Amino acid sequence: MTSFETLIRFERPTVAEAIIIFLAVILPIVGYMIRRLRERTYPFKFHVDGRRVEHGQTKRIPVRLQSRTPMTLERLNVRFIEKAWLGFSNTDAPKTDVEIVDVSNISWRVPSSASHTCSDGAGGYDIIFDPRKNWVAGDFLYLDIEVAAHKKWSGHLSFEAVTTKYRLRARQFFEIT
Repeated sequence: MTSFETLIRFERPTVAEAIIIFLAVILPIVGYMIRRLRERTYPFKFHVDGRRVEHGQTKRIPVRLQSRTPMTLERLNVRFIEKAWLGFSNTDAPKTDVEIVDVSNISWRVPSSASHTCSDGAGGYDIIFDPRKNWVAGDFLYLDIEVAAHKKWSGHLSFEAVTTKYRLRARQFFEIT
């Protein structure tokens, strides 16, 4: 047998090798596809002007949210949550690592119902709309989030819209370096 024949000789993988190949190749692809499908179905999208903060700083971050579907908002919760495989975590980030200190400059494209903010006690903030806000598809909501970064951390900035019928969530990666 020549050296060329030994290079191209194919041996059937063992069951353990096949499982390792499956886990290393197929599962990340499936996880990525599930994440992309979940992102497409978010009822609103948002843009954060800066997803990275240095630890030991307090920084004001402008955020723009846009509704994809019409909804009647009662409350909007903003918080940091831990990373999770495939994005199924709802565990709050420790307040000792990162917390939202204030939410301000809440404005709509058009004048709207009054809102007030209050801490939710878990490192996040609630924006309460009184009376309820009819959020038309395509409308923007602008707000500034003041973040206190205490330690190095990475996870997600989460927005949860509480409507008259549902609790709708959208998340974006956030890092403290």
